[in-house]
Amino acid sequence: MPFPSSRESGSAWFARALATHPYLRRLAFSIACWSGVVVLESSQVFVSDASRGYVLPSLHYVAWAVFNWFALALLTPTIYGLGWRYPVTGSRWAWRFVFPHAALCLACLFTQAICRGLRDGFTH
Repeated sequence: MPFPSSRESGSAWFARALATHPYLRRLAFSIACWSGVVVLESSQVFVSDASRGYVLPSLHYVAWAVFNWFALALLTPTIYGLGWRYPVTGSRWAWRFVFPHAALCLACLFTQAICRGLRDGFTH
């Protein structure tokens, strides 16, 4: 991805980068979709806490939901690309199910467990 020239504004360069790079286009759409999940979860947890009389600042609920869901927003374009490149069909469907799909799923679960452990270590 080229750097912006001195005549090109930052927003024009960003728009051109989105138009030329497929991952960034898909990432923008993915973030928009997962933002809906973030709003739903943070609202639900806020209402649940409020019904028990225990309310934290609203940024706490949003930050918690963003941490939980935006990792998937970053991975969604790659996951769909993996499915298009290695479909679980045809004569090698069992091999394709195990590798790369199940192997990468386990790697993502392991990474999520490490990140949550780090998060809990920082908050306690």
